[in-house]
Amino acid sequence: MKKPTRNTGGNWTLPGVVVVRKVKNAKTGPMACSWVARSTCRQCPFTGSPCYGSSGNCGLHARRLDEQAKRSSAITLARREAACIDMLPGTIPFRGHIVGDCPTDETARIVSAAMERYMAKHDQPAYLYTHSWRTVARVSGQYQCPCFVRNGA
Repeated sequence: MKKPTRNTGGNWTLPGVVVVRKVKNAKTGPMACSWVARSTCRQCPFTGSPCYGSSGNCGLHARRLDEQAKRSSAITLARREAACIDMLPGTIPFRGHIVGDCPTDETARIVSAAMERYMAKHDQPAYLYTHSWRTVARVSGQYQCPCFVRNGA
């Protein structure tokens, strides 16, 4: 697989994935975060209707990632996301999937492993939201790892 590239803002990218080194959000404080193409959002109840990932500035970025990932599988996108997460220093909290999800056991294992590595670097918390909690087995890592939060329960 191709190595992630660092853009001028210091963020790591691969087609269909961007990992932001540091966002400054008044609600959450400084965090790193990931964005993944919405083709991974198979279980989202808002698919096909307005959602956070489809509107405003978020929608602009999400549509760009969707275009880049047109022929990419969920597994490929998970591997790309993990590769980008691994490039981060791990010195601030991490919030995965501003847009995107882990729709299968295998994708959950791939991203969980990267988040565990992130947390181990400097003992920083890492978490993400998922709509796939009904279909992804807990033993796959998505719930075994403390970083995954059920969304839609």
